[in-house]
Amino acid sequence: MKLKKWKKHILLSLIITLLFISGVSYYKFFKLDENETQKIDEKTGMKLAYTLNGEIGKGLFPAKTSSYTANNVECENGVTAQWDNNQWGLININSNNNKKIVCTIHFEGNPVCKRATSLHNCDSSTSGSCTNSQIGNLGTSGELNVGDAFDCDVNGDGVYDSEIERFYYVTDLEEDKNRAVLFYYNKVGNNTTAGDYTSYQVPTTLISALPSVEEWKNVQLKSITKKIYSGSTSSTQININYHTNNLDRAARLLRYKEIETACSNPTEESSLESNCSFLLENLPTSNYWLEDRYDIHNTWTVDTRKNNLVPFAYYSNGFSVRPVIEVPKSNISY
Repeated sequence: MKLKKWKKHILLSLIITLLFISGVSYYKFFKLDENETQKIDEKTGMKLAYTLNGEIGKGLFPAKTSSYTANNVECENGVTAQWDNNQWGLININSNNNKKIVCTIHFEGNPVCKRATSLHNCDSSTSGSCTNSQIGNLGTSGELNVGDAFDCDVNGDGVYDSEIERFYYVTDLEEDKNRAVLFYYNKVGNNTTAGDYTSYQVPTTLISALPSVEEWKNVQLKSITKKIYSGSTSSTQININYHTNNLDRAARLLRYKEIETACSNPTEESSLESNCSFLLENLPTSNYWLEDRYDIHNTWTVDTRKNNLVPFAYYSNGFSVRPVIEVPKSNISY
C-alpha cells in the first residue's frame, strides 16, 4: 500500500515537472528577447516574422524599447493570436492543433535613427585640420561602418534634424552587440571638470551635463550603471551611475575601448584626424572627457591640439562633455 502511494507521488511529480518545462518553453518562445530575429519553438514549431510599415522585416526583431506598435497579427492555417504591446508578446493564441506555422506581426512606427542623406561640411576653424571636405560617411545600405552618419530623433518630436541631431556610428556596444554606439556631433552643457575620482565619488558635475531621459525621451541606456576601466585594461576601478538630479541620463560618455576598436592607434598624434575625424567635429579648442580614467589622478580625454587620446588631471578646467547613445539596431534604419 505504501509502495503504491509512493509511486503515485513519483508520477504526480513527473507530471508537474513536465507541465512546468513545457510551460516555460512556451512562455520563452512568446516572450521574445529583443536580441532574437525570428525564433522557432521546439515544442510547437511556430515561428514569428514581422513587417515594419508594410515592408518585410530583415533585421533584428523589434525591441520593446522601440517606438513601434503592432496593429495586426496574421498566422497561417487558421491560427489566431493577438500581440500585447505592454508584454511584448503573443496572447490569446488559438493554434487549432497546428504546429509548423508562421505568425507575422505587423508593426508601425518610426525608427529612432535614419541614415543621413547629406554630410556636415568640415570647417577647420571648428573641427581641427580637415583631411576631407565633409565629415563622416553616407555609408552602405544594410551595413554599419565606423563614421557612418545618422540623424536621430532623440527628443521624440518626429523630426530628424540633420543639423542638431547628427550622430556617428562608432562600434557595437561591448555588452550587447545588437546595440550600436552612436556619437553626438557637438558638446552639451557647460565645460566642466571630471569630478573627484581620487575619493571614488561619482563625477556628478560631468554626468549632470548629459541629456536626461526627459530631454532625449526617445533613447535610453541599456544600463545606467557602468564600470570605469583604466586605459585599455579590463581591471575594474569604480562604477559610474548615470543618474543625477532624480533623473536617469539618456546618454553617457565615450569609452577608451570603443575608440580603440574603431580607430587605429588612437594615442598616436594626429591618429584621429586620419582615422576618425568625426570625433573632432566642433572641437576647436576644448578637449572632451571619456568615461575611463587613466590612473588615480588622470582621466582620458580627446585632445584637440594633437588629435589623439591624452590623459589629463581630473581637476582640469574647461573640458567639454560629448554624449553617446546606445540604440538597438532594430531601431535604426540603415
